[in-house]
Amino acid sequence: MPNLLKERIRMHYASLTEGQKRVAEYLLKNSDELAMESAAEIGKKAGVSETTVIRFCYALGYEGFTEVQKERQRQLVISKSSLDTFVESKRILAKDPHFYAKVMEKDRENIAMLMRNIDEKQFEEAIRFLEEATDVLVAGLRASYPAALWLGFTLNILRGRTKTYRPDADNIFLLSSEMDPTWTVVVLSFHRYAKESLEIAKKAKERGAKVIAITDSLLAPVASHADVVLPLEIEQTSTIDITAPLFSVLNSLLSGYSLRNLDKVEQRMKVYDTTGDTNPYYRQNDQSGEK
Repeated sequence: MPNLLKERIRMHYASLTEGQKRVAEYLLKNSDELAMESAAEIGKKAGVSETTVIRFCYALGYEGFTEVQKERQRQLVISKSSLDTFVESKRILAKDPHFYAKVMEKDRENIAMLMRNIDEKQFEEAIRFLEEATDVLVAGLRASYPAALWLGFTLNILRGRTKTYRPDADNIFLLSSEMDPTWTVVVLSFHRYAKESLEIAKKAKERGAKVIAITDSLLAPVASHADVVLPLEIEQTSTIDITAPLFSVLNSLLSGYSLRNLDKVEQRMKVYDTTGDTNPYYRQNDQSGEK
């Protein structure tokens, strides 16, 4: 279920006062506490007054703190049950005491956290942008580049006319001059945020292209230039920790696109899997290799 509070924070964050921004940042990391604690308690933990918390709620368009609290309580009733079922069904994976199993268990926990907070409307909107685009550009720099390369490669197989931005060869200004409202640009951007990725998102937005941001927070710099934000908000300590959840999100996005465009994807896969003499892939009955 989408977290409406987080979406409102993203929309209004730039206009909040410094004190209200502290409340926003605290609640983004501790949203469950909103369902149980008073405005005074939240204010104390965020380092502001009770009045600031209440004014924060007004600034987001709510009628008061009570409305925000009840909204979060309703979301928890719906989302917690599905998460608990998922966790309990997979708890057997945690029995292995060895290091490698513990690392994988942490990955699973992070993915489960994303499942609880997933905003399906944002996913649906992102898939619609990919469907309607004539051209798609996928961009991610530094640690985000391998994931961007994989997403761009796979998406090009599924729908065609998809390019991955290559920082060693592509020119932002030349590439952005080709963009128009029929384009969709997917930008992967994680802390520490690469300026080049932000520039790509900004220029795409200026040219009227649709921008999908896959990032680590609704308050990440790239979010202000995006039409859709898919945030991977987990308790990660480095970009390495976010890798498994990131690829899970990308896989979900590609799976959603495939199911919505099944005939087109199947047709493209037939072409891709053609096993003629020019096929570059190894086949079990290939007699041309070493003997």
